[in-house]
Amino acid sequence: MKEIERQDWNYILYERDSRLYISVVYGSHVVGSINFFLNDDETAQYNKDRNFLEILSKDVRENIRNYLDRNIQDSPSDD
Repeated sequence: MKEIERQDWNYILYERDSRLYISVVYGSHVVGSINFFLNDDETAQYNKDRNFLEILSKDVRENIRNYLDRNIQDSPSDD
């Protein structure tokens, strides 16, 4: 897995299996991360505007339940 972009304490974007994979940091007292592949729409938005990841990561933190079904249990460093 190759790290593409990092914004400390916000997200890390990786390329994994020719797809974009994001790890978003969440929580204030207990910090964790949620990891998932970007879908086709999210990938297209990222390719148009690199600032899209800031918007996406904020949405993940504010609406984490909407993303839990996409969470990949292994960590990005498992490859």
